[in-house]
Amino acid sequence: MSASGVLNLSLRQAQRLLTGYEVGGGAALIHKARGRPASNRLGNSVREYVQELIRQQYRDFGPRWLPKLCTSGTAWSSAESRLEVKVLINSEKT
Repeated sequence: MSASGVLNLSLRQAQRLLTGYEVGGGAALIHKARGRPASNRLGNSVREYVQELIRQQYRDFGPRWLPKLCTSGTAWSSAESRLEVKVLINSEKT
């Protein structure tokens, strides 16, 4: 069996990784965006607003139902923001 089969990658992807490893060593296998903040994260003002809402009005709600309470079109009701809302809820409870 080939390395691409074991890694469940296409042949081209396995060749690209091997070439990167040969040129740059193990560091070439690390994702280039590692350590950088996500480009789709909530802005600081929205983040503070959501934290204040959680603190004052939605203290007992969990990460599954809180985003569903919001009307569509708000900055934090989208699917991408649900994980961040979960993080905000957990940070408020600690």
